Amino acid sequence: MASTELREMSATIREHNATPVDPPPDVAMRWRGMDDTAAAVPDDVTVTPVDADGVPGDWVQAPGADAARRLLYLHGGGYVIGSPTSHRRLASDISRASGCSLLVIDYRMAPEDPFPAAVDDALAALRWMSANGPDGASDATETFIAGDSAGGGLTLSTLIFARDAGDALPKAAVTISAWTDLAATGASIQTRAEADPMISADGLAGMATMYAGDSGLDHPLVSPLYADLAGLPPLLMQAPGVRPLWCYDHYHQHHAHDPCSVGPAWRYCAYWHGQCECDDEGLHRENNCDCDDDLLP
Repeated sequence: MASTELREMSATIREHNATPVDPPPDVAMRWRGMDDTAAAVPDDVTVTPVDADGVPGDWVQAPGADAARRLLYLHGGGYVIGSPTSHRRLASDISRASGCSLLVIDYRMAPEDPFPAAVDDALAALRWMSANGPDGASDATETFIAGDSAGGGLTLSTLIFARDAGDALPKAAVTISAWTDLAATGASIQTRAEADPMISADGLAGMATMYAGDSGLDHPLVSPLYADLAGLPPLLMQAPGVRPLWCYDHYHQHHAHDPCSVGPAWRYCAYWHGQCECDDEGLHRENNCDCDDDLLP
């Protein structure tokens, strides 16, 4: 079952969303609101603005972070809101836990810059990061890539783009509640809608249309659900039990064909802090699950 804290947070979000706002917030208001309500960065974390080959961003380093172990982090926000500012606390925590230096980029977003602007920026930053660190030009010893929500989908799209371009790929990747199907074809968009306190089918459709622009919603770099994921590095996909709309169907589609086709360590987590490991025998539960049991196959 989900933790008490998670259930309380979900209830708070539901209550907030149930309060009418007049006039309804536009994209700019939501963007400002996301930044204004961001958690504070710990005092011992260093944030350094940087230009990553024309893409603005921040280096985020917790004490002891290795300048040569670098992780490109792609923020969420439906490809229309969010920024390095809104995700600095999360980046700080990841840097502290992983010992990596995080490059959090301010990639271009819709509606001003629809697809493929975000993918172009992410790949440019990934290439730049391999040869440039917080202390200047230097080769990375290890690189990683991660993102949440739309940033999780962008993580997969960036890996696919890099693979197809013949680039060296990061050592591993992590997605958190990845938005992988902008066409919203998965059954869980309806069957699990009430479990998600934050988003709705209508809200997703609006953001998807703005981001896709003239491209189809099922373009494999817009919606990596439709992409060939063969040859990607080891991938950890996380989706907390209250937000199944983002990658639950994605997991099942690929699990039905080859559960370990994405690198040697495909994992799917139906919650935030536990681990479910998928091998040839299927999905296994660990004792440290903090999840909704009915989400697990």
